[in-house]
Amino acid sequence: MIRQVGPVGESISATFRFRVAVLLESFGHVMSPCASIRLYAFTQKFPAEVRYLLPEELLAYHPHVVIWHRVALPSVQKVDEVVRISTRIGAKLVFDLDDNLLAMDEHPEREQYRDLVSAVERSVKVADVVWCSTEPLRVVATECGGAAAEWMPNVIDPEVWAGEPMESSTSRSSFVRLLYMGTRTHDEDFMLIRDALEQLHAERPDSFSLTLIGVAGRPLPEYRWLSLLSPPAYVGASYPAFVRWLLGQQDKYDIGLAPLADTAFNRCKSSIKVLDYAGLGLPTLASRVPAYSLDADRDRILVDNEFESWHFAFSEAIEERLPLAEVAARARGKITSQHFERAVERRWSSIRALLD
Repeated sequence: MIRQVGPVGESISATFRFRVAVLLESFGHVMSPCASIRLYAFTQKFPAEVRYLLPEELLAYHPHVVIWHRVALPSVQKVDEVVRISTRIGAKLVFDLDDNLLAMDEHPEREQYRDLVSAVERSVKVADVVWCSTEPLRVVATECGGAAAEWMPNVIDPEVWAGEPMESSTSRSSFVRLLYMGTRTHDEDFMLIRDALEQLHAERPDSFSLTLIGVAGRPLPEYRWLSLLSPPAYVGASYPAFVRWLLGQQDKYDIGLAPLADTAFNRCKSSIKVLDYAGLGLPTLASRVPAYSLDADRDRILVDNEFESWHFAFSEAIEERLPLAEVAARARGKITSQHFERAVERRWSSIRALLD
């Protein structure tokens, strides 16, 4: 796949000086959500000839830079194949990492990634530069032996979230509608808030509701305050399709939830969920853990991972004592074309530093 840009009648190669090859992680025939968020969104804006290729296409294309991420190269052999080709043609190597896949022991998907960890470790070590979504992850990559690791924070493409944010339902009395969305790997995180919500329901029946999108990998008991919402099959693994579907929902919410257990894996996670909720126009209640506290800028409400703290935060929300509108507006202010353009430039500057 090639990103078609340039004046009509003028070849792309003639328009741009540099060629960039991007190897995307995919789920079937669709790029993974991470590929969409971490690579495609930015690389399609590069002032370069950009192609999205398979490793075996690299030699014919002869790029100046090869970029891949996560487990787009799922084995050490695949990584070494790309290294050999890149060495032969003189291409620089950029590896992007958004999670600490080297610390999967506590993660629900540890078995799925067990054979892929060696490929990730090898990728970190052979790349000329490693882009990391958080500062703690940059430290991990450096300690793993990466030649150079740089912090490349997540920024979401405002064009993807171009629809109108959801209207808050807070104007309808003090009933609070909560939303918690994520991959189906957050059973432990959901347990951080379950008891507080159960207690709150016992104290204040019919004062709130919670909608889960994804989140739980195992069947959940029935709770009167809980409803489950699943995207239709056509959404699949496509992040843009998921966003379009989500923005088109008729249900209105007031607050997005981001509980997160304090584990070695999670300490390197990013706060992208705050941006996703901001895309919906929602403020976020998030666990006070590094993923959400390190880059907090009055754009989220942090809650200690204790029953009493979550119970208090939910009660304050119902009593309309939290600055939800201000927090939501500040978070929404980070989804702008200016933020995104700076993120594109940050990544392109990293590449230019390799080529100059």
